[in-house]
This record gives sequence, C-alpha cells and structure tokens, in this order.
Amino acid sequence: MLSGGLAIKNGFFGTNNQFDRWAQSAYRQQWLAKPDYSEAYLPELNFRIVDLLESYPQPLHLLSEGLTTALRFDLMDWLKAAEHCLAPLLTLDEVANREVVA
Repeated sequence: MLSGGLAIKNGFFGTNNQFDRWAQSAYRQQWLAKPDYSEAYLPELNFRIVDLLESYPQPLHLLSEGLTTALRFDLMDWLKAAEHCLAPLLTLDEVANREVVA
C-alpha cells in the first residue's frame, strides 16, 4: 500500500497524455523522487453519473441500484478502468477484499 502520497490526474480535465505541463514539471520530478510517492490517472466518469452523485451523494456500490442499464455498464467500465489504473498501488489483499458492483 502506498504510504507516502499519490498525485491523481483526473480524466475530467483531459486524457492522460494531455497532462503535459505536469509531465514536464520540476515539481513532478521532485514528487516522484520521494519514497512511496506516485501518480495515477483516473478516466473521466460519465457526466450523468457525476450529476447523480452531486444531487444524491452516496457510495458507488449503492449508486448502481438507481441507474439505467447503460449507466450501470458505464459505471462498471469506469470502476474496472480505475482499478486497472490503481492496481500497481494496491496490495493483493486490498484487491481481493474489494466490493464488487453488480
């Protein structure tokens, strides 16, 4: 598990390769040079899901109950993509004990 720090590149602001200022910054080099400091990119979450979360804040595993089938699939795809992006930072126990969205 990561014990230092994690810089999140939020897909709302662009694709992973659009974070060029961050990629070329001296601060990023300093950040990544620290022990247990890393970065991760999380893809953009469907705007309808974001709107629903803003109106009715709730954990993602409860959110799937109120979604259309298409949005439920979008959420499941996003959760898989987020897990893939964060996988290098998670221990095997954390992955095995995660809650599954159905």
